[in-house]
Amino acid sequence: MEEIGGEDSKGESGQDVNREEAAEPLEITERDVAIFKLIHEQRYVVMNQIVTAFWKCRSEDGRAAKRRVSRLVEADYLKLGAVSGREIKVLLLTEKSYGELKSRGLDSGLSLYVPKSDYYYHFDHDLKVVNLRILFRDLGLDKWKSERLLKEKELYGKVPDAVLDIHGYQAAIEFENTVKSKERYREAFQRYRKYSSFYFVFFVMDKWGRDWIFDLDYDPQQVWFVLYRDLFEMRGETPFTNKEASFPLSRIL
Repeated sequence: MEEIGGEDSKGESGQDVNREEAAEPLEITERDVAIFKLIHEQRYVVMNQIVTAFWKCRSEDGRAAKRRVSRLVEADYLKLGAVSGREIKVLLLTEKSYGELKSRGLDSGLSLYVPKSDYYYHFDHDLKVVNLRILFRDLGLDKWKSERLLKEKELYGKVPDAVLDIHGYQAAIEFENTVKSKERYREAFQRYRKYSSFYFVFFVMDKWGRDWIFDLDYDPQQVWFVLYRDLFEMRGETPFTNKEASFPLSRIL
């Protein structure tokens, strides 16, 4: 099997840990199921996201995660997908892991995601959205509806990248990988005015077009802007800002 991550898999004793584990029957754990659910709802993830989300408080995080994921791949619970022009591999569900979710009632009513040939077209955008989901969960906000779930359930027509439940208040998450035209933002702001169910709309910007975006017509009680990198550097103290006010993320955690 193709090695995942390329790190040494031997333990302190020098024994081959992968071979010892492979000799034992693979028992699916609650953490495995949580990994399946994350991939199922987000379509695909990469290895470092699995480490961050599920192993970050353990010693030798990367090695433990890669050993476990390798076993899940070998047992046909996960499979690797190539990304055109990249050396990195993505992790995808299989019929076997999808069956595990379905048997537990955790499939969210979604079919198994089968990637098209151009599934990686929005690769950078998609992975950063997964990073946001993992970050918000780490900050205590784990009620997240992915774009895939929103689209397949046809809840809103044109859907946001995610909807996050913040203590009973619904926040639409829009990750802006590039700055769009003024007309695109005007259309988006008008659309969100109609959705009274969205108490917040968070535009997470990879880059600022700040001078003119802030001055457009939107509801300053609803629409807020934040810089993607600030969320990971400042976490709870990250400022959410619009043309009238600013507040730290910690205020709503």
